[in-house]
Parts: sequence; structure tokens; C-alpha cells
Amino acid sequence: MSLGTLIAGYRRAVADAVKLGGKSVPVAWAQVLYARLVHGFGPFYYAQFSLYRVPAGAWGSFVESVEVNACTRRMNAAGQRLVTDKLQFHAWLTAAGVPTIPILGVLAGPGASPSAEGFAVFSDAESFGRAADGFPDGLFFKTVDGAHGDGAFPAVRRGSGWCFAGREGTAADLFEHCMAHPAGHSGWLVQPLIRPCAELAAGLMPRALGTVRIVTLLRGGTVHLLAGLLKIPVGDSVTDNFSEGASGNLVVPVDLQTGTLGAGVMSRHRDWPTMVTLDRHPDTGCRISGFQLPFWDDTIGLIRRTQLGLREAPTLGWDVALTDGGPLIVEANAGYGVELHQVAEQRGMRRELSAILEARA
Repeated sequence: MSLGTLIAGYRRAVADAVKLGGKSVPVAWAQVLYARLVHGFGPFYYAQFSLYRVPAGAWGSFVESVEVNACTRRMNAAGQRLVTDKLQFHAWLTAAGVPTIPILGVLAGPGASPSAEGFAVFSDAESFGRAADGFPDGLFFKTVDGAHGDGAFPAVRRGSGWCFAGREGTAADLFEHCMAHPAGHSGWLVQPLIRPCAELAAGLMPRALGTVRIVTLLRGGTVHLLAGLLKIPVGDSVTDNFSEGASGNLVVPVDLQTGTLGAGVMSRHRDWPTMVTLDRHPDTGCRISGFQLPFWDDTIGLIRRTQLGLREAPTLGWDVALTDGGPLIVEANAGYGVELHQVAEQRGMRRELSAILEARA
């Protein structure tokens, strides 16, 4: 990071503290520097955690992913590969009878994963085109080894062709689009395009699927629920990834007991985490706070049962889609981005994560 970029970050953090936190300029500078020198939070995290709204005495309750991930890597060592390999994990879920999104096939890139064995593999446009004739009218493509939704996109059948990435083309064009994408070296998963359940599609997710994220800890034969939130796509987003606010999407805290939503949080800017709280969806006006998620007991039961069967990875962040047919496990994350939950909750979560942080030794 250049000195100019660093200084610009401090200035933006100070500006947020002044405009949104009501601080004077001298107090804002003092806070930003104190956060860095005493707690190790640079200006980006000062802004992302909205520390200008939090009493300084509570700043120590916030925790960064780098600290938590050092512990989860150790705890999940035996199951890390299974969980992070999308194809292996899908095979495990299917064998265990866990409801999940089907994989229709794999588009094989030059570095195709050996885990593709057992799945339909399409290594050329012709074979993919033949198979696509029998696929559903909506498909979703994501890279085999990608993260944070990088490169993922939907494709919808239109007549004899497909509409994807802002263009129309044949199945062969769709295949070549994937192969030309720099993120697709290891191949692409082809899945049916899943829609949210009617209750969510009516107002909170009118265009794309969002998922529930639940963090679990398996200890002593009991699955503990540590944190929960809902990720909501906004605007033209085709995924629900928050990306530290850069995606423009919403994160919303979820009451783990009832499945009731709190207020949503999103960044006002794509290039800087100026977090604002919203009580209504910015596209539809649908009220967020107080919304009761459907299938909540089923969702919690599904997560508990699945985590119990995955003792090799005792702490995971589960992404679950709520569909008309009930909850589906989308994926499990060995590194689950604790910043995301603290942004949604608008508070630090060191206490909730204490059992994990104790594993650092």
C-alpha cells in the first residue's frame, strides 16, 4: 500500500467519524489513531466496524478474521480439504442424504480438479451443448475453486439459446465464455438456478438468491450456534457476497432462537466501507426489521444434524438457501469472515467466539 493510499484511508475514516459519528475533527483523528495504536484496527476496520458509534471501552470486543482463522485452521485441519473442495463436499452431502443444490456437471478447464470424478464432465463445447438441451431453463455457473462469488453468473434459456453476462448466445458460446474467464482455470460447476422461497422473493430477494449464514461449534457432542445473519442481494447483484461492503449487498442479523431479522447494513460506497443501517430493502421498500424467516426450525435442525456428521471440521460457517421446498445447504466455510457478523450485529463478538479463540494455543 502506498503512503498516499494509506493517508487517504485515514482521511476517509476521519470524515466518516465527523459526518456519521458527530465527532469533531480533532476527536475523530484521535479515535482513528487510538484504534490503530491500541487495538490494531487500521482506518478501514475503524470505518467498517463503525467504531465512531461504539464507546471506546468496547472496541476490544471486536475481532478480525486473521485472529479467528488462525484458530479455525487448527481446529478444522482434519476436514479442511473436504469442506473447501466443492466437488468433494457435494459428494459428501449427497452420500449423507443432506439436501443441497444439485451439480449438473463440470466444465473442465485446463487445470480441472481430480475431484470431478463421479460427475458429468464437459471438456468441449459440443458435449456441453448436447447436455444443455436437457438442462433446466435457468442455470448457475461458479468456479470449482473460487471464493466470494468471484466470476459466478446465471444463464437463462431464451428460445434456442441462452442469455448470460449481458449477452445472448448458443450453448457453445456459453461454454467458451466460461473457458475464457481467468477465474475458471480449474473448471466450472453447472447447477440449476435456485430461486428463494415465495416469502423472500416477494420483497427481500426479488432478483437473486440470498443465503442464511450460521456459524457453528461442535464441542462435547453438542452443536452450539455462535452467530447468524442473512445476506441479501441488492440491485443487479447475482450473488449475495458482502465483500466488506464493496458488493453493495446487505447483511442482516438474525435472532438464532426465532429467525427474526434485525435492521440491514450496507456500505454507502463501493470503494470504502461507510456503513449505513436500513430498515427497508433499497430496491423494493420491503421492511427488513421484524421479518420472520420461513423454515427456521427446519434450517436449524438441518445445520445441527449436518455439523454432527462432520466432526473433522467442528467449526464452520454454513450457507443455507431457503426455497419453496425447504432449506438447502449451499456450502460450508472453514473460514467464515467474522467481520461480516460484527458488521451485521453492529457490535464486537469476541465473547461469542471465545471458545474458538481459546484454541489458538
